[in-house]
Amino acid sequence: MRWNFVYGIAVGSLPLLFALLVLGARPLSLTSDEPAHLAAGYSILKQGTKAFWLLPQHGHPPLLNVFNALTF
Repeated sequence: MRWNFVYGIAVGSLPLLFALLVLGARPLSLTSDEPAHLAAGYSILKQGTKAFWLLPQHGHPPLLNVFNALTF
């Protein structure tokens, strides 16, 4: 009888855990800031050293951003 209660709690919490996973995946994912990286890389790629004013605001080295912008 006690194990049925434990299994019921475990199975009953699965939809809640699945909903938390689905609703939290997009805002908490590491790729939610990709548009900012692509825009910074594209502007550095197109404007060259004139776009280096982005670096203190963006906070990342430009090489990876430029490489990501090349793939699009």
